[in-house]
Amino acid sequence: MSTMLMCERTTVTQLHDALRNTSTTDADILSAARSLSLTPARRAALFASLWASGRRALLKTITEALPSFTEPAVLAKAVVLLDTPRRTRQQARKVDELTTAGAGQRRVRKAQETLATLRTEVVPDAFSASRALKVVLKKLLGDIAAERLEFDLLFYAGGPWKGLCDLTRTPSRPTGRSRTSSRWSTAPPRRRARCWRTLRR
Repeated sequence: MSTMLMCERTTVTQLHDALRNTSTTDADILSAARSLSLTPARRAALFASLWASGRRALLKTITEALPSFTEPAVLAKAVVLLDTPRRTRQQARKVDELTTAGAGQRRVRKAQETLATLRTEVVPDAFSASRALKVVLKKLLGDIAAERLEFDLLFYAGGPWKGLCDLTRTPSRPTGRSRTSSRWSTAPPRRRARCWRTLRR
């Protein structure tokens, strides 16, 4: 397990398959997570793979014991990985619809490029950003110190905050855009901080 985690060539699918193998013990995984100096991307891959493979009790143990696994950047990347199959299917439908409708070449090409980018993220079809994940995510984000959140929001506006807010927020109208999504890019930093604190309640 340590070798797989440290090797950047190990795909998320390979990591997920290894975690589904019962011969990979919880003790081995926890030991590797504790002892290795993993990049945020590798921590996110382990987070997503543990969630999707059903080893959620172990994931809970890791997030409680190792704060580095609950950093906003790690959580955001894990969510992106878990949501990739859905976004890929959605984008594939969009390409088909644009092609069938006879849309302009530039528009179709842009949609195809987005789809190609999504497909470069090699993840299992079993990955899903379910409602249960969103509940866990909101709790983990709520445990982050308010001072840390406000500092990051004020000085790192380009961070993962918008995507996390969009994911954890439940819009008042399912078919419409959430207020967070529509006003985030133009909101001043202090308003973003207030919005984030509201989501944490």
